[in-house]
Amino acid sequence: MTLNLSLLVALMLLMTAGCVISITARSLTSSVVSMGTAGLILSILFLLLGAPDIAIVQVFVEIVSLIVLLSTIRR
Repeated sequence: MTLNLSLLVALMLLMTAGCVISITARSLTSSVVSMGTAGLILSILFLLLGAPDIAIVQVFVEIVSLIVLLSTIRR
């Protein structure tokens, strides 16, 4: 199975954009959501590169961290 290099580059650019938006966002909620988006794209990259176990752990960590951060923001 050969991966398309342009797909990997596009996913990495989307992940980088999510990180930049996370840093520069004015509201905490949009910052957390964009951080979660970057983490989700990272797990997709892990899956495409042949590391499904790391992708599953990444998704679990992202879900737990988003729940904790969003519940902290609401308080």
